Amino acid sequence: MKTSASTLFPCCAGKRAGAEDFLGRLFLWSCLIKVRGLLRQRSYNALYTRHLKSASFFLKFKEHLRLPILFEAHEIFFLTTDRKDKVDKIKGEEFRIYPRLDGIISITRGLAGKMQEVFGLRMPMAVAPDGST
Repeated sequence: MKTSASTLFPCCAGKRAGAEDFLGRLFLWSCLIKVRGLLRQRSYNALYTRHLKSASFFLKFKEHLRLPILFEAHEIFFLTTDRKDKVDKIKGEEFRIYPRLDGIISITRGLAGKMQEVFGLRMPMAVAPDGST
């Protein structure tokens, strides 16, 4: 993944990235409108997000955006969630979303390897260490 940082569009870096409620959906649609407006002003090489719900949302519009979608992974959510009643739902989302991405940037080599193992991923993966570890 050779991409200049100045040509990536970091998207939806906020607390409202969930899509379960009205404000979450409104936030995601606002992000889409913002992305489309920015694409009219200049070109970008990729859309970069670290929120699973945002990645899922933008994958629905990938054909129209004509941008690779990159995801910054900090964990495998279904393995780390405290919400045991949500494990199956989260697992399903991760298995559906990750293979459809164009690339994943993991914060550790171990996480990248575990994601490839668990999800059978074959897309490009890079490691960008988290600043807190």
